[in-house]
Amino acid sequence: MLLGSRDSQESLSSYVRLLVGNCGGVSVRVVSVVGMSTSPLAAATAALRAVREALGQVDPWSAPPVELGEQIGALQVEIDVLAGTACRWTGVFAEQDGPADAGAGSLATWLRRELRVTGHDARRRVRTS
Repeated sequence: MLLGSRDSQESLSSYVRLLVGNCGGVSVRVVSVVGMSTSPLAAATAALRAVREALGQVDPWSAPPVELGEQIGALQVEIDVLAGTACRWTGVFAEQDGPADAGAGSLATWLRRELRVTGHDARRRVRTS
C-alpha cells in the first residue's frame, strides 16, 4: 500500500476512527479531521494526539501495581517506536532540504530552534537521522 494512495488514506481513516472510538469520547474532533482530503501523515499524527489525550485522562492510581508496571513497559515500547519514527522523519526532512526551506542554516539549528532541544541532543539527532 502506497503512503499517498487513496486505499491507504481510507485504511488509515478507518483505523483512526476505530482508535478514537476505543479511546472513548476523548477526541471525537479527530474523526472530523480525518477524511479523504487528509494526508496519511496528518491522520497518523491526529491519531497520536487522540491517544495522548486519552492517556492524560487515565488515573494511574486506579490500576493495581502489577498492571501499572505492565502498562509502563508497554508505554515505553511505544515511546521507543515513536523515537525511531521521529528519527526516520528527521532524516527525510533533512534530505528534502526542510531546514533550509524553514530558514535554518542546518538541521541542528532547526532542531534547536523548532524542537527546543539542547545543542548536544541536536547533534545526536543529526548523527542518527
